[in-house]
Amino acid sequence: MRRLSFGMRLLGTTLVVSSLCALAAANDLSVLHPWSRVTPPGVTIGVGYLEIVNSGAADRLLSVSSPRAERVEIHESRMEDGMQSMHMSATLPLAAHSRILFAPGALHLMLIGVKRPLVVGERVPLMLMFERGGHVMTALVVEAEPG
Repeated sequence: MRRLSFGMRLLGTTLVVSSLCALAAANDLSVLHPWSRVTPPGVTIGVGYLEIVNSGAADRLLSVSSPRAERVEIHESRMEDGMQSMHMSATLPLAAHSRILFAPGALHLMLIGVKRPLVVGERVPLMLMFERGGHVMTALVVEAEPG
């Protein structure tokens, strides 16, 4: 039986510790009540709503993706000078021990280039990538009416 060199053992230990740290960070993040609306035939844009709970240190949502869309963007609806407008955010900071709500008329996800209509009861896979917490998988449940 061959013995591992000190360098190989150290590398292995480092990888295990790094993996455990990433897992611990991801466990600080929870996604609650993910849902979407039905899209009519021919419409290639969908929406996503959910709540992110961060029970740990500050983090940042870097990106969101789904195999059901060409891309997913973070948007925020705002009232400016009496007019409703939408702004895209490249990333989204999450304060330590905080909650962020994605809801109609406020912060939300835009699913751009939806490959086929979203139908009632469908679960749309969603991957959220956080700076500290790594990948968090969830699925938007498609509802006929707001959740």
